[in-house]
Amino acid sequence: MRNKIGGVFLLIIVGFNSGQAFSQCSPDLTAPAPITLPTLTGECSLTVSAPTTMDFCDGTVVGTTTNPLVYSVEGVFVINWTFTDLAGNTTTATQSVLIDDVTDPVPDLAVLPDATGQCSVTSITPPTATDNCSGTITAITAASFPITAPGTTVVTWIFDDNFGNVIFQTQNVVIDDTTAPVADVLSLPDLTAECSVDTLIAPTATDNCGGLITVTHDATLPISVQGTTVVTWTYTDPDGNSSTQTQNVVLDDVTPPTATVATLPDVLAQCEVFELIPPATVDNCGGVVSATNDAALPFLAQGITVVTWT
Repeated sequence: MRNKIGGVFLLIIVGFNSGQAFSQCSPDLTAPAPITLPTLTGECSLTVSAPTTMDFCDGTVVGTTTNPLVYSVEGVFVINWTFTDLAGNTTTATQSVLIDDVTDPVPDLAVLPDATGQCSVTSITPPTATDNCSGTITAITAASFPITAPGTTVVTWIFDDNFGNVIFQTQNVVIDDTTAPVADVLSLPDLTAECSVDTLIAPTATDNCGGLITVTHDATLPISVQGTTVVTWTYTDPDGNSSTQTQNVVLDDVTPPTATVATLPDVLAQCEVFELIPPATVDNCGGVVSATNDAALPFLAQGITVVTWT
């Protein structure tokens, strides 16, 4: 009872005398005990340790194999083990190794931030995920860049760990043009005329997104009021952003009326002249011409009196 090494093995041989034990192990013709080995599983990789079995004469026997002991590729593999005692008796067993990654990658950001632009988004830095087997995974997408459509475009990112585990993550691309067009000249020149302005030539502006700019004004044409009329121009881009610019329309009639005849005929009377008929005139602006003179009517004095018409 002093030495309990071997456990059951010692109990078995207690019933035999030393001569019987010696007769079974010399010569040793008994192979190590048969063994059934469990399937070993791993997700990413697995390092296999040699199994053991019991031998009647030698005790614990460690298995040996010519197959690999490290596995890092998905699949099912078989290891052939051989258990050899000191007398050269052998027992064989097979063991299956299953490498099967069933864990999805985990995005490094739970929610991707919106990618924004005024006119377009030309590219986005791909997001990443962490995988239990592959480490850092960079996402790919089927979206086409640049994205120029106003509003929100949803981009789908794909994370693939190359072991059959694929997850998806979405990201919003928001195109929102909030910048108004900018007039091409800082200040519009005054538009001058004597009588009226019937048409206006639209000025131009440039938009940050390069869209077609609509140009309108608040004037009622024709403009025929003498003096300065302020016209407000409005530039509007396709996204509804607008800016304004003013322009002065200055009407200044500096051309005097013109008599329709070069020389007015003499007014003849024998005794007196009580009234004078204004001569005909025309004006460049077509307005009513007021005719006045310096005469003191009636004329009673005989002779010639010179009348000046204005």
